[in-house]
Amino acid sequence: EYADLQMVTREQKARPALEGIVDEVQKVLEQVCLEVNKQAKLYQESVRDQAELEDTTGVELIQGKSSASVRPMIAVKQEKIERAANYARVMKELTMLGAFVRVADYMFVEGVIDRAITSTHELLSLLTAPKLSADKASKGMFLTTISFLPDGISFMPDAESVQEELNGTVESIISIAQQSPRLVFMRTFAQYFEGKPSGLNPPAIIRASPLFQTLRQSVTDTIAEDFDASAEYVTIFEDYRKVYDFGRTWSYEVYSNEAKTLREIRRDMHRQREWRNELERMKISNVVGYLYIDSKSLRNDLMPVTSMALDKIKLLLLTKSRETCLQVLDDLQQRLSLLTSRPDSLDDYMNYVIMHSRQVEEKREVVGAAAVVDDMYDMLAAYEQKVPTSDQVKHDDLREAASRFTDELSNGKIFLADFKSTQQETLKANATALNEELASITASLLEGDYIDPDAEPETVVEDLEQVLAHVRELGGTAEQYKEYQKLFELDIDDFGAHSLCEKEVSTRYQLWKGMHEFMEKSNAWTEDPILDENGQVQLNMDEIRTEVDDYAMRAYKMGKTYKDDQVVVRFKDSIDDFKQVWTWCGCGYKMGKAYKDDQVVFRFKDSIDDFKQV
Repeated sequence: EYADLQMVTREQKARPALEGIVDEVQKVLEQVCLEVNKQAKLYQESVRDQAELEDTTGVELIQGKSSASVRPMIAVKQEKIERAANYARVMKELTMLGAFVRVADYMFVEGVIDRAITSTHELLSLLTAPKLSADKASKGMFLTTISFLPDGISFMPDAESVQEELNGTVESIISIAQQSPRLVFMRTFAQYFEGKPSGLNPPAIIRASPLFQTLRQSVTDTIAEDFDASAEYVTIFEDYRKVYDFGRTWSYEVYSNEAKTLREIRRDMHRQREWRNELERMKISNVVGYLYIDSKSLRNDLMPVTSMALDKIKLLLLTKSRETCLQVLDDLQQRLSLLTSRPDSLDDYMNYVIMHSRQVEEKREVVGAAAVVDDMYDMLAAYEQKVPTSDQVKHDDLREAASRFTDELSNGKIFLADFKSTQQETLKANATALNEELASITASLLEGDYIDPDAEPETVVEDLEQVLAHVRELGGTAEQYKEYQKLFELDIDDFGAHSLCEKEVSTRYQLWKGMHEFMEKSNAWTEDPILDENGQVQLNMDEIRTEVDDYAMRAYKMGKTYKDDQVVVRFKDSIDDFKQVWTWCGCGYKMGKAYKDDQVVFRFKDSIDDFKQV
């Protein structure tokens, strides 16, 4: 703007004004020269020869005049002397016109030089006036804006640009002086000079002037001093660098992907609002020397940072509010569905007791979650964020559900109290029935196939597996009844009948299962041939003996527990019978190892195999 103004002033005012002055001077000079030439011509025409000018006598030769009209000789002589002097003067003036034009040109150049130096001084005065003046309303001479850089604060324009611009202003002043029309070089005055005339060089004279040099250095020093003072002043804006740094590094994508609590979001929104308030209170201008420092542009650069971040965080909060509201509402609706149920059976009633107790324990958490959603929407309202109607409806539903949740906890408590005695009686009756059923199962083990040694082991084992599974299921029921009694604060039944029953069933099951397994294995051992098709022994006698001894030990222990039990007797007899048969098989096995190719041994083994088949 300053450069444009200077150019307009230079081209539309200074140059035309200077040219106008030259035109006026030229007209005056032309008029003088014309008058001198005119008089010289008149004198030259009035003088017939040079001798006429040299005649200084008092004699005047005039024919036809009377004696009365004759002038005195002294008057005639004086007139001749004056006429000769005027002629000499006019002729001399004619020869001095070139010098006259040159003097006028020198005077004009001196005026131009003086004007150039004065303009430079005026420029310096403009630069120093704000510091020297007591006028606090001064707006300075140059407007410069500031902005943050990663490592400092920049000015626009900076000191170098202002220096360059003012140097251009000074050079333009010199340029006008150089380009001004010169009288001595005008064609209309060329006739008064011999050859090509020469003249003064205004730019060289101006640049060589000590005063001009001093003024120009003062301009440079003033620029540097005021920018140094401005650099010191703008350090007050370093307090706002945190906003600039935040804008350079903050990413909404990264921020939105991080897990944020409501407290953290509130803190971030509050920080952005506080930054915005600080920016609104920021000083937007100041005058330092000739500089009008505009910090409003800095504020305008930083305000969008806080506005953008705050708007995006509000949208993120709106999304989180919607999602959290739906989650909490769904949870409350599920809880209300459970709380509003009115179970009749003991198990359902006790499940309701447990559920209601858990709901009471979680009440603070549930109500707190609903309160968090309220806080979210309150924050959105406080930050003037518009909430869609559908979100507002869901929020209202959540508030209603939260209120109902508290009411239903109270209603559930009343329901539990009303039916507590009835369910306690039911629990006692069920516990009694369970103990009776367990006692009945224990008693049934002492009758029927369970104690019949001639019963089919496989059938008995399958039956006992079912009984054992049922007893264990009843054990789960017994543990559940214990929990119910604990919740009702009743005396806790140890359900010893179950422990006894499970022990008896398990022991009877192990007896029949062991005998069944042994009979299956003994049949295999006695029915399968000792040698395979290649004549190799396919039964491991040592492993079989070890396993038979293990079964014998188990039968012995069971015999000590059930001394007169015929099933145990059958188990022992089966083992003893097998041992007798297996003694011959063992002999054949040992001979086969000692006499691998002996035909007698082969015949012995074949006989044993035939016997085993029988």
